[in-house]
Amino acid sequence: MMREPNITDEMLKRITVPTFVTCGSRDLIKYEHSAHLAETIPNARLKVFYNKSHTGYIMGSRIIADYIMDVV
Repeated sequence: MMREPNITDEMLKRITVPTFVTCGSRDLIKYEHSAHLAETIPNARLKVFYNKSHTGYIMGSRIIADYIMDVV
């Protein structure tokens, strides 16, 4: 997890589909890393789920589905 996937900024900049970058406010992934993804991927949006861990807003939850459905 610390070394993979090895995706460069140049690769991220080639993403052409609208992208949601999501994280939890208590995520094990640093906020700065999620923000960097959202800033580097064209047409990306960053959503931070308050008081949630890395999987807390995904596993057994409708939180992420509801968010996506509200946005699109």
